[in-house]
Amino acid sequence: MAIQAKHFHSQWLKTSVNRPICHMIFIEEPEVHLHAQVQQTFIRNIWKVLEASAAAEGEKELVPQLVVSTHSSHILDATEFEKVRYFRRCRLAKDDDHAEILNATQIHSLRDFRPAAVEVDGQTATESEALEFLQRYLRLIHCDLFFADAAILVEGAAEKLLLPRMIVQCAGRLQASYLTILEIGGAYAHRFDELLTFLKIPYLVITDLDSVAPEGKHPACRADTDGALTSNASLKKLLGVNSVAQLVELTTDQKTDVQKGRFISFQQDVLVQEGVDTLSMRPRTLEEALAYQNFALLRHGKLTIGKAIPEKLGEAYDEIYNQIKSNNFKKTDFAISLLATSAEWKTPKYISEGLKWLENRLHGPEGEA
Repeated sequence: MAIQAKHFHSQWLKTSVNRPICHMIFIEEPEVHLHAQVQQTFIRNIWKVLEASAAAEGEKELVPQLVVSTHSSHILDATEFEKVRYFRRCRLAKDDDHAEILNATQIHSLRDFRPAAVEVDGQTATESEALEFLQRYLRLIHCDLFFADAAILVEGAAEKLLLPRMIVQCAGRLQASYLTILEIGGAYAHRFDELLTFLKIPYLVITDLDSVAPEGKHPACRADTDGALTSNASLKKLLGVNSVAQLVELTTDQKTDVQKGRFISFQQDVLVQEGVDTLSMRPRTLEEALAYQNFALLRHGKLTIGKAIPEKLGEAYDEIYNQIKSNNFKKTDFAISLLATSAEWKTPKYISEGLKWLENRLHGPEGEA
């Protein structure tokens, strides 16, 4: 392909009479013929080949425009951010929201994308710093974001491991969609907000309450502590709320931004019932939510957090919170144990709510033709 591109360019340069003003070379989906590593090598070097061709002909300034159409994230990894033109299929203006056939295309030039400066908790990232962060992240994780029907932004490895199983449990129609799952922690979801809005990609944020005490240096505390705040930068920035009590009172509509195509999901109170005893437990992390939602499995030893569960619900609440918060608790091991068990564990309600929202957003209300 490189030799052929050079040949086209040489022919153009050697056209002495009526040479076309503009020379464009189109390459359609080179990944069809290339191994992943070779795709990146090719796209990095094709520019050098064309520049060398121009220099060899004594016309350094006459380098052609190169247009590559691709569905390969490997090629995008090796392409400068500003050079990407993103084509997204969409409905015509006259179509209703549930029209199945997408008859139009929107084109977004990433050269035009300029994120605003971000300020959270007194720390500011300038426009250029915010853009540089996104560019580095997308390249680092070999991102398939540009080819996804929707994105799910999660806290860490545990959520990413468990999410496919949770989708099967709660929102099976999402299995027919191309989803990209981005592991971005609680401090960075808001940095993707503008990019995803710019690209018009609907997205779900699954994040943690991250409750902290209101006084002192704000150490972590149980989520039902009076006056507890959240240390989660994304919740504070996207929802404009920093009190845990205010967060758990938000309605589904208040957590939804229809225009952006965004839903923000975080832990909610779990009513644990055991015999005649009931207790509302408020998780601050995914692991706590799983423990409270599947309390019966913990009680009978079908799931374990590495500690025995006390008989009384109040004491059990304390034990689970303290164990999961401790440095000895291995979150990834806990997630893998859930995948390995034959026990039928339940997806936390806050994640189920978010996945069902995304399913309806992509496929319409269930049962609708």
